Amino acid sequence: MGHPYKVLIVVQSESNPDKTYEIRTSHQDGKTYCTCPGWIFKARKGDGICKHIAAYRRSNPTDQVVIMTSDDFENFKRAVPTLAIKRVKNTDVKRAYGEGL
Repeated sequence: MGHPYKVLIVVQSESNPDKTYEIRTSHQDGKTYCTCPGWIFKARKGDGICKHIAAYRRSNPTDQVVIMTSDDFENFKRAVPTLAIKRVKNTDVKRAYGEGL
């Protein structure tokens, strides 16, 4: 069985060259999310547009990118129990964005 998502692009972390993040589109509903801690933080706040998705949109203006909401993401994870999605600690998000939760 293939992945329940399509990888649109893989980006390297600016702060850690050993890390990469993926911008993915769900095959289930066609909505897009990023695997970076910033996306998870912003999705929980209601925005869901991290710097990687913003850059992808600028580079691919003709692509129709529909951003996955935090609720959509939780439903997506429940629908695909075998999907390995890294859990992000609040301290990682604070470190990345310098903001309290």
